[in-house]
Amino acid sequence: MDKSRSTRLRHALLSLPFGLFFLIGSMMYAPPSWAWGDLGHKIICEIAFQELNDKARNEVVRLISTDPSFHSFTNACTWPDHPRKRAEEHFINVARSVQTITVAH
Repeated sequence: MDKSRSTRLRHALLSLPFGLFFLIGSMMYAPPSWAWGDLGHKIICEIAFQELNDKARNEVVRLISTDPSFHSFTNACTWPDHPRKRAEEHFINVARSVQTITVAH
């Protein structure tokens, strides 16, 4: 049996208030969620570091050793979340018309 177009539309419109009620109710009564914070980022970074092959892991250790602020990859993983600590590395301001950014050595 083929439902008529108006019957299908009526059923769709009748289910709309129930869907909205569910959506609004779940937003009002959902438990709060919390960001990972530094500890969560450090745990994930340590897992990622352990998953590197020997060559890549050695290169990461070498690069970290050149940085005066960090003594491990795990601790270095959180710096983007603290933009004031190393603001000069967090972002750069450029005009909207800039097409390419080059790095001066």
